[in-house]
Amino acid sequence: MRIALVHDYLTQRGGAERVFELLCKYFPSADIFTSLYDPQQTIDLSERLVKTTRLQRIPGAKKYFRLLAPFYYPVFRALNLQDYDLIISSSASFAKAVRKRPGAVHVCFCHNVTRFLWDTQTYLREYGDYQYFYPIIEKIFQYMRKVDLDYAQEPDLYMANSSTVARRIRCTYGKQAVTVNCPIDSTKFILCEQKDDFYLVSSRLLSYKRIDVIVEAFNWLGWPLLILGEGPERKRLESRALGNIQFLGYVSDSLRTHLMAKARSVIVAALEDYGLVPIEANASGTPVIAYGAGGVLDTQLPGQTGVFFQRQTPEALQTALLDARQRQWDYAKIQCHALKNFSEEVFFRKVEQTIKQVYSKQAVPSKNFTGSDGANQTQKLSAMPIGQLLQQAGLLSSEQVKETLQLQQFEQTHLRFGEIVARRGWLPQKTSDFFAEQLPQLKTERKKQSLGGYLKSAALLNEEQINAILQEQSRTSHTFGEIAVIKKWVKPETINLIVNYLPAGENSLTTN
Repeated sequence: MRIALVHDYLTQRGGAERVFELLCKYFPSADIFTSLYDPQQTIDLSERLVKTTRLQRIPGAKKYFRLLAPFYYPVFRALNLQDYDLIISSSASFAKAVRKRPGAVHVCFCHNVTRFLWDTQTYLREYGDYQYFYPIIEKIFQYMRKVDLDYAQEPDLYMANSSTVARRIRCTYGKQAVTVNCPIDSTKFILCEQKDDFYLVSSRLLSYKRIDVIVEAFNWLGWPLLILGEGPERKRLESRALGNIQFLGYVSDSLRTHLMAKARSVIVAALEDYGLVPIEANASGTPVIAYGAGGVLDTQLPGQTGVFFQRQTPEALQTALLDARQRQWDYAKIQCHALKNFSEEVFFRKVEQTIKQVYSKQAVPSKNFTGSDGANQTQKLSAMPIGQLLQQAGLLSSEQVKETLQLQQFEQTHLRFGEIVARRGWLPQKTSDFFAEQLPQLKTERKKQSLGGYLKSAALLNEEQINAILQEQSRTSHTFGEIAVIKKWVKPETINLIVNYLPAGENSLTTN
């Protein structure tokens, strides 16, 4: 089988590039394609031949690669991949547009939808002068959004690096995605149970990373803070930081490994699509203090591997820091969580299973994918016993399900499962009834409700909570479901389960 690996551009070394590096190592015979390649600034591909596009010949293109945005789609469409049986694109923007021959398979490992097109204000906020050119930029972006949406239909299957990204793929592109969390290179991290008295940030210094929130919090606390990484925000942040905060810039991998292991906690203040840093911290036995939204909901166990704060403010972070400082952490258990769930072995096992399903036709085409395991999840869920369904939704524990079934079988044989649960005070009767009766009908229901409407029908949100979420949604870029989770009114497992039942392409997460 001939395999092609395709990445947007290899001009930097971020999380997406690190994942692509792993793919290249796992498929050593695959051919590598990208639009631009700067070996001095990106991942180590050793002696592998990297095939580029005509953009590589433009002077300054590797340095100012973001300015070439309108030209990436044509060059990726022009790549000749007709000889390949399997194409794996690694993309947060353009590489998904490549063409394949009839009979070939294209799997896109998607790190995000194209952020500068679909979340323009947030993405461009770090470029202070863009407002002057916004009218011109927006006209270009309007055209590019249509092109992006068209080419997003090319892959046969999407793999998303987090459930947050999977929801965005579904809402933006109308495509289902299998969630395959990105791994870390576990060999690069060491466990240290003797922590030093400092806190750590490892991040590019960009505005959306909200390092300013961390700096203000530590200015007030006076605790030692080390900040690793470079970016356009560095001078501004340094001018605001007091003497207890040090900016170390880029450091060697060995020093970063050492600091990860010795820090009291690693701090993340950004809304990350996924984020490898929290997992890398956990692999070092170090707890994470993170803004409780986005990718960390997939990777962190609050109270066990870290602490969440619910607003991106210095005050909320200070509260979380004080909370974390009072806890007795099990550093070995923290590391075990990371290695068990986010190793390369686990990642590639899932990748292989997903690709095999496509070839064996055990899975349907990506437009019909409805679950994170690559099978027809909706049919499986419809056939689930109500106890298993409520457990998967995060509403009942396995012990509660077992106890209810025993009562139903031996003592309260005349009662339905939901009635027993209600009598035990675990869930309202309306909640069990919704999942048993209304939820399986959502696919064929003619009169559609909003996500908020369904959560209200399930007695999981009231009208006051829905209105509060809508007000906050109007002020932020968060979806309805994300805000409900951030406020801890609904669990992410519950949101994901209900979304699995909604018709593909229905944008129920972004509105009430």
